[in-house]
Amino acid sequence: MSALTTHHDGPPVVVVTGTGAARHVRTAARRGDVTLDLDTLCDVLGGADQPHVRLVALVALSSGLERAKRLRDTGVRVWLVHPHPTPEQLAAYRAAGHAVESS
Repeated sequence: MSALTTHHDGPPVVVVTGTGAARHVRTAARRGDVTLDLDTLCDVLGGADQPHVRLVALVALSSGLERAKRLRDTGVRVWLVHPHPTPEQLAAYRAAGHAVESS
């Protein structure tokens, strides 16, 4: 594995909420950070208007978030774009130790 090009202190996963979440992450992320964005994954995989593509993208996003938990001590920041989480999802993110920011 090559040397990391980024290092952050603090929580390794930052969940960004709100309508400007994707824009905020594009501005704040550094080279070497990981960005998980369902809409972007859908676009790359074949289009959000395709139900089977959305299902594959959800699995990819979930797997990426699980893998991100193992990066806790590496200094890599993982950005999760989630514009409109439910209160239960926000509670789960916080319980997992993720930071939550509103854009």
